[in-house]
Amino acid sequence: MPPKKKEVVKVQVAFTKKQMEIIRSYRDIFGDSDAEIVRSMVTNWLVQKRDSKTGGKEK
Repeated sequence: MPPKKKEVVKVQVAFTKKQMEIIRSYRDIFGDSDAEIVRSMVTNWLVQKRDSKTGGKEK
């Protein structure tokens, strides 16, 4: 049986040129493409928010 495909939701966002410069400065740290970098940044931010609410304790 072939593996299930991940469900993907696409979100369009707009950044200023300065914001894109900052985002692109993280290339090779968070990823290679703009989408990878933004996805990694958002995911890391969400994890930090979750951890700050739970006191760093995992459920």
